[in-house]
Amino acid sequence: MIAGAVPEDPQSQEEATVDLRIFAQTRDPGLLSGNNFVDSDRGSFARFCIENLLQSYPGGTMAPDMRTAIGRPFFEYWVSLMPQSFVKETAHLPDGIVIEIPNPAITQEYPREQPSYETKDPVDLSTFGPTTRAPLGYVAMGRSGDESSNGNLGLFVRHDDEWDWFRSVLSTSKLRELLDIRAFHFLLKDHLERGFNSKSSFDSLGKNACEYIRSRYIDMPNKFLERGRI
Repeated sequence: MIAGAVPEDPQSQEEATVDLRIFAQTRDPGLLSGNNFVDSDRGSFARFCIENLLQSYPGGTMAPDMRTAIGRPFFEYWVSLMPQSFVKETAHLPDGIVIEIPNPAITQEYPREQPSYETKDPVDLSTFGPTTRAPLGYVAMGRSGDESSNGNLGLFVRHDDEWDWFRSVLSTSKLRELLDIRAFHFLLKDHLERGFNSKSSFDSLGKNACEYIRSRYIDMPNKFLERGRI
């Protein structure tokens, strides 16, 4: 995966450099371990990558730190249900008193899948007037992060008219609307693949998903842009 892009007429060698990330998983740690870079007869995946990099194209270079090439265990997020009777909840107080907490007597079984909600009463986008292509982040703030193997993405705006536009332009079948605040909440199913420890991309915690969305250009009403950027 190529991470980054070189601008036109770069002003330094750093600006003219991008990262190439190679990600692999295997049941045989020896295939990937940087420890086998020299000693192993068959070499390692890291050695294979580096040798092909150095002999392939001009400008290909590598970092001398091989720690990222050393294989490490990874774990996949796995969901399961168990009877509440299996869980023995106990409170240990500072004074040494131990309180056993009984399981709740009244329970209810909920659906495995939570339904998604469509935007109610979307507004005709043409009523907001002329638009200009601009990053969504000029008017919207937000935050994102991990929730097991899913990603949570929340976005919000400051003004009522922006909210009407916002909730209409970003309508999807998976949209969930938070009441009484001008905000959206998206659940990005499996955005983190099998969880933090096994995700293949840079953003293993999903923290950068929101800033990526805010950087994307959208047709934005000029009257919102006239208020100034956030």
